[in-house]
Amino acid sequence: MRISSSTANLYRRASTAAETTSQALYGESIRILSDNTPWLEIELHTDKYTGFIQSHHVTDKPYHQTHRVNTKATPLFQQADIKSPIELLLVLGSELNVKACEHPNFWKTDTDHFIWKEHTINSKHTSDEPLVDIAQRFFTGAPYLWGGRSTNGLDCSALVQLSAKLKGHNLPRDTQDQEAYFRTIVSPNSVAKKLNYENRNSSDEIRPRVKLVDYEEREQNDLMYWPGHVAIVTDKNTVFHATAHSLDCRFETLAQVEERAGVAHAVWRL
Repeated sequence: MRISSSTANLYRRASTAAETTSQALYGESIRILSDNTPWLEIELHTDKYTGFIQSHHVTDKPYHQTHRVNTKATPLFQQADIKSPIELLLVLGSELNVKACEHPNFWKTDTDHFIWKEHTINSKHTSDEPLVDIAQRFFTGAPYLWGGRSTNGLDCSALVQLSAKLKGHNLPRDTQDQEAYFRTIVSPNSVAKKLNYENRNSSDEIRPRVKLVDYEEREQNDLMYWPGHVAIVTDKNTVFHATAHSLDCRFETLAQVEERAGVAHAVWRL
């Protein structure tokens, strides 16, 4: 089973009036925990996140990823022609199963749609680009959206998760779970093992080499955590983050963040 919509909201309970806790992206593999159509309780393969989703966002077409979208957004065309009607507008990180077609600039997907080749990348590819450069290139100015997980809108932990994914790191969805996962790496007997991240398939990720560093030793690309918030260090005095203060993704001085939130309780280095 996989996601068939560009993005699909995961809700805390089976109601569109409930809190949105995360989003699933096109092509992502899911496991159905319970079926009360039109609502499904699902688990995302990507990060083991669970929630309730409307069943029209899901297809039973087999999951087999070959590529992913590697630009902020790209059309999924009905034909191999840029003037063709589009089926969906896919966002960064959308997962695809593609093959060659007669038009050299397009891939054909297993749903018989077409996507611009240069807007995709092999799913096994990982970036050597610094984390903060990835984040600012794809997300500068993107709206802050609670529970959001795409270039159309996202929250602070999704910014870190999506940026790290491009480097091959499959991080948990929420800030507290990200830190718990890091603790399982530096201390294998940590209680955070309860999260089951140690049971991930090694082929799905590059297990990060992380360490907890002193606040004064922070440097570019470190992750600074506050209760319920995370930011990426750009230099000693500046961070990049998705912030509810201005409802966007931006660079901000650390002094400004600390004036609102206090001093970060932890700094982690990937």
